Amino acid sequence: MDSPYQPRILMCRECNEEFVFTAEAQNYFVARGINDDPLMCKSCYTRIKRERRQGDRDSVQQDGLAPTPAGGAYARGGNVNPRGLKSR
Repeated sequence: MDSPYQPRILMCRECNEEFVFTAEAQNYFVARGINDDPLMCKSCYTRIKRERRQGDRDSVQQDGLAPTPAGGAYARGGNVNPRGLKSR
């Protein structure tokens, strides 16, 4: 399958290193409706994403919130029955 895209050299805004925006990555972006070039290399993007997730976990733990089993919303910890009333 021929791609209309050619690999391009971009500069990472985090580490200021050059990285290759491959034709496959360009296809991936376009298929998902992303029209902008990436601003960071893969390693910086992954590192920052991991740090944000860890920061979110830290702030949630400090707030006394915990992820629900579904992994979506956060709920307060403690003994809460299905009606939302605290048990004694």
